[in-house]
Amino acid sequence: MLAFGLFGLLAVAGAVAAMLVGHFLEAEATAQVERQQRLRAVEIAERLQLVCATSPADACDAALRTAAAPEGDELEELTLLTPDFGVFAGAPLPCAQRDPLVAAAFQARYVQTEARSAGAATCAADERSERFVVAVPMTLPGDFRLVLRYGFDRSPLQVAVAARQRTVLGALMLDFLAVLLFGIYLVGRSVVRPLVALTRLTGEVAAKGLAEAPDPRAAVSAGPSELLRLGQAYGDMLDRLRDQDALLRERLAELSAARDDLVRSEKLATVGRLAAGIAHEVGNPLTAVLGFVEYLRDERGAPVEPALRADLLARMNRELQRIHGTIRQLLDFSRPQPSQPRAVPVREVVDAALALVGYQQKIKTLTLETRLDAAPDVFVDPERLRQVLVNLLLNAADALAGKGTVRISAAAEAGRVVLRVSDDGPGIDADQAVRIFEPFVTTKAVGEGTGLGLAICQRLIEEAGGTIAVGTNENGRGACFEVRLPAAV
Repeated sequence: MLAFGLFGLLAVAGAVAAMLVGHFLEAEATAQVERQQRLRAVEIAERLQLVCATSPADACDAALRTAAAPEGDELEELTLLTPDFGVFAGAPLPCAQRDPLVAAAFQARYVQTEARSAGAATCAADERSERFVVAVPMTLPGDFRLVLRYGFDRSPLQVAVAARQRTVLGALMLDFLAVLLFGIYLVGRSVVRPLVALTRLTGEVAAKGLAEAPDPRAAVSAGPSELLRLGQAYGDMLDRLRDQDALLRERLAELSAARDDLVRSEKLATVGRLAAGIAHEVGNPLTAVLGFVEYLRDERGAPVEPALRADLLARMNRELQRIHGTIRQLLDFSRPQPSQPRAVPVREVVDAALALVGYQQKIKTLTLETRLDAAPDVFVDPERLRQVLVNLLLNAADALAGKGTVRISAAAEAGRVVLRVSDDGPGIDADQAVRIFEPFVTTKAVGEGTGLGLAICQRLIEEAGGTIAVGTNENGRGACFEVRLPAAV
């Protein structure tokens, strides 16, 4: 496009220059020819005067009448006129009108010339073409005066000049075309190819990444100095980006490790909150098992019958399995595991969370309502979703202080699963709701919370491709946490 634009500018400038040069050449050529024709007319007049001065009258008259015949195609007229504008020799005048040019030649007695354009002549015959008229005064022996009227047609000259102008303009266009082709080749070799290489390199950087991108300094090894500096600057920029990319990867790895540590710490804090309820849950079956063991080991009484012994052992096994299951749930919850998202039913995760918090005294006294039948499966790490639900349920239990209702519902909306955990407690103020997911922000009393639980819940949900928000129930009471997660395809 640059080359074609330059060609257009050159073509316009060349055409204007050719027109100006042609105009000046035409004017110079016309003036030169008119000068030659004037000299020719004067030469004819002088020759006739010489013949008349040295010859008899009959010879003079014959010479005058013979000279009045046109001698060439371009010579339209050669006429001898008397002072009264009578035709002495030659073709009659095409009009009876007095010619001012001839009158001026008779009066001034020196050569008169005039260039006449078509449509602006004094004689109708002059309207046929572009003419150059010369009037040469002559004085013959006996003080006999004549004027030689010499008419020359300039149209052939103008046609020839126009043909030369077209030839020059055509040659100029061919020259511009050659310059254009060479310019396209030169621009393509020196400018376009390096720019195309840089553009292709940019696409490779976007497709393959910084690590596998080729060196732009090798791609732009030839061309103008500006493009060489551009390639060098581009290569330096990629080197800096690679260094920054490596540094960012290290920082991200460190942040990821710190985040995982923070998630594990919050999970351990949640385990601590669950420990009291689990200890109480484990205490009752453990007391029963200890009583059974003491009864079986008592040697003072009568021997234990086999049937009774079998029944006691079966009860002990059930109680120990109950303790084992409770401890196993807590250990599974507290054990650090890598994120493993998969399609999982919402009810499965909710039931696991309820089973883990069900040992808490504050949870036991609450009314739990679930509406999960219409919920599709979600694509999420079930352990991390369970951690979020445990945190929300424990916060609801703390807000209700063991008295009230907690509702858990799930529904599908626009390709996502909306999981809501709400309660009918005191709720969260609007000012606190804006900052509730910020680290170290808590509505609990000092010493009862770290302020990291909801911040970590938000991070876990966002890593799963979802969102979490807080609001109020439809009746305007209590708090409602809304978790949106991608539905399993």
